[in-house]
Amino acid sequence: MVFDRAGHFPQVEDPGRFAGVVGEFVRTTTAPPAARDAAWAAALRAGSVQLPLGAADSTTS
Repeated sequence: MVFDRAGHFPQVEDPGRFAGVVGEFVRTTTAPPAARDAAWAAALRAGSVQLPLGAADSTTS
């Protein structure tokens, strides 16, 4: 989504449109799969910044 002439602050330049875009995103976004959450939690506990191989694949199904 591009807000022409808004620079880094679209919420300031066009707050109504920004709120509408964010609201639409929230209404149409589903919760992430629990498997992805578990993979991220394990990676963070292990001190890794990378997900285990194949873990990211579960985000598209």
